[in-house]
Amino acid sequence: MALTFLDSTSLPESININQCAFKNNCKPTNTYALSEIYIGADAHKPVKGNVVFDRCFIEESQYGALYSRKTADAYMVTFKDCIFQDVSKLQIQYNEPIFLEVPDYNNPCSYLGGFNFDNILISYPTDFSFFRVLGWTTLAGIKDITGNFTIFESNNNPVMYSKVADTINCNYKINYFAQLPSTTVLVNTLEDHAYECNQQDGLIELT
Repeated sequence: MALTFLDSTSLPESININQCAFKNNCKPTNTYALSEIYIGADAHKPVKGNVVFDRCFIEESQYGALYSRKTADAYMVTFKDCIFQDVSKLQIQYNEPIFLEVPDYNNPCSYLGGFNFDNILISYPTDFSFFRVLGWTTLAGIKDITGNFTIFESNNNPVMYSKVADTINCNYKINYFAQLPSTTVLVNTLEDHAYECNQQDGLIELT
């Protein structure tokens, strides 16, 4: 989401990404962050608005699910009913499933944030925190980050803050599980013959 060339004088954004699947969007040759989804904005005078990822699915990534350096002054981002499954598979530095980084290492910048994670399931095999914020002395802090998470990883690693001076309205509800539950699918054939030209439909019931 390359909105770094828009600023506070631009029209507010309204973007909805509904029921989409993301897989293998990141390559090691990428000069930007190693992540399936990147969300960007101007570091000091960002565009306003709202961006919603609704019922989206990220699957089997060597790298993280989300990377952003967006401040809380920018557009609000909501992830609702999303699944990040088997992500962050490489045990390399800064490869957390959700990774937020200070927008500017050289100049003072506003609070990082403006994210709502509403009912998010994350599974990953590596020994990381599922959510990391990397701050710096230039960062005012983090603000307006809320979330309801279900996390499948064996170490119950908490949210990790590095060099974050202040937090405002940052609240999380986290449920940890060691592994995904087993699933059984029952198949029942109600009508095992189908005929072309709409004469008869085949019917299969999945439970």
